[in-house]
Amino acid sequence: MIDTRKLDRDEIVQILWQERRVNQVMLQFGRALDLHDWDMYANCFLEEFDVDFTMLTGMPPVRVNRNLWAEFADAVLGPLVVHHSYFNHAITLNDDGTASSLQYFSARHHRDTLRGEARYNQHGWYEVDYVEQDGRWWISKIVQKYQFTTGNEAVLSVTDPRAGAIAERIFGATAAEPQS
Repeated sequence: MIDTRKLDRDEIVQILWQERRVNQVMLQFGRALDLHDWDMYANCFLEEFDVDFTMLTGMPPVRVNRNLWAEFADAVLGPLVVHHSYFNHAITLNDDGTASSLQYFSARHHRDTLRGEARYNQHGWYEVDYVEQDGRWWISKIVQKYQFTTGNEAVLSVTDPRAGAIAERIFGATAAEPQS
């Protein structure tokens, strides 16, 4: 971790600039989900990265190809109208070209349904590791945790046939429904 007490103004400006660049990755991450732009979403991640969405999928952490992960996101979120908000960003820059962040989120999911509420919301945080390569920051690891959910979990079905087939390729098993 960088000790800012010993830095001059230019060094502090550089740190703020790097933090902004890291923050932009998560803004791209959320914007891509909201727009269902799966290429933009995939381009937040290193080619291979670590993901822990245990609370969502019921499956253990894995290392996954970014395009396969984007395909899974499309299968789960593609049929929905979604809105992701990120706030309370805490970014740590490391001297070795890596960074980590913690940011809180609210993820809203809507699907017209004949049974139950048409919405399912998650409220929690992401713990993210980044690597700087090729002049930009990339997600190298992401962990999603939520404190609570509201609404109808069936809106966000990670077990529909397409999502299940992709989950099998990622996890070696079919994902479970979200944990409340």
